[in-house]
Amino acid sequence: MTNFTTKPKWAYAFLVLGCEKSENRKGYQGFLNNIVVAVQRLWDMGSVADFVLFVQMSSSSTARSLPHEEEDLLRQLTIDVRYLPKMRSHIHETFYAVVQESFVC
Repeated sequence: MTNFTTKPKWAYAFLVLGCEKSENRKGYQGFLNNIVVAVQRLWDMGSVADFVLFVQMSSSSTARSLPHEEEDLLRQLTIDVRYLPKMRSHIHETFYAVVQESFVC
């Protein structure tokens, strides 16, 4: 079993891409719910690690960030929310491209 009593030099990182800020947020809402559950479970196991969420809004979305209520919930859980630049089109919105972009930020 892993010992979570000392603060590691690493953080848990999550990546969600293609987010659209609209009333119909079902496309990414499940990912955010999974992140919240994962963070809660890691805390229950005694983790003191940091948590970082990289978000990339969809190229078709006019929004530049998640809705405020979602950001507030994530920040209350001490999740550091960072935004990656949007891709120019859906054609470029691939997991590979976003992972590369996350190393730049």
